[in-house]
Amino acid sequence: MGIMILLVIFLLSFIGFRLNQDRFGLQTLMLCFILTFAIGGGPLPGLLLNHLQVYPQLLSPSWGKKNAIVVLGGGLSKDGEENRTSPLAVAREFEAVRQYHSCKLSGAQCHVLTSGGDPSKSAAAEAEVMAKELKSAGVDEADLTVENKSNNTFQNAQYSSALLHGGNFDRTVLVTSGLHMRRALLYFTHFLVAAVPAPADRFVAKYTFFPNSLNFSLMDFCMHEELGIARFYIYDFLGINTPAETRH
Repeated sequence: MGIMILLVIFLLSFIGFRLNQDRFGLQTLMLCFILTFAIGGGPLPGLLLNHLQVYPQLLSPSWGKKNAIVVLGGGLSKDGEENRTSPLAVAREFEAVRQYHSCKLSGAQCHVLTSGGDPSKSAAAEAEVMAKELKSAGVDEADLTVENKSNNTFQNAQYSSALLHGGNFDRTVLVTSGLHMRRALLYFTHFLVAAVPAPADRFVAKYTFFPNSLNFSLMDFCMHEELGIARFYIYDFLGINTPAETRH
């Protein structure tokens, strides 16, 4: 996405020069170079990462009598013929297991809800793959619940909220990537779920003099999250989001 923006600006500069609009062409060309180094060198993705990753690691949660740990899917990858959680989402499973064992040690009731359908059409739901892997990591099968219909974060919150409200949980802990947490919490709050954030990871921009491909990738991730947050507020203003009376 960031590279596409730079290409569009560069194309505008080229058109400006071709139309003898040298001042416009020079200004847009300078803007292209400035953005290339602002993104590739780290300042812009670093700024957006700090805006999005505002929640610290959940080290000492206060557990209720009955607790739900919701872990959101982050895609699948193929290991031969077997579907596995994508490398970017493995940290979410680790954090879910860590929170689950912390909850169990407190003597409380602890349930793990995996959420994610099959948006990539890989013939396997993310939630089902996660549940299988979490079981192999020590989560009791009786404590696992699968929500396998959602194809995006908004649906994660929508379909999970029905299960959470029906389960009468005292405490809900939400596990997802630190970069994704702000948007996920916004959606869960919309569906009347007051979740405690448990970010599974934290991305850091690499500050360099020359543009770095990692920073362009981080910029794309950040823009995706910022646009998702903006879209929520626009949809809410227009009344497109699911209305309050049908949230349960």
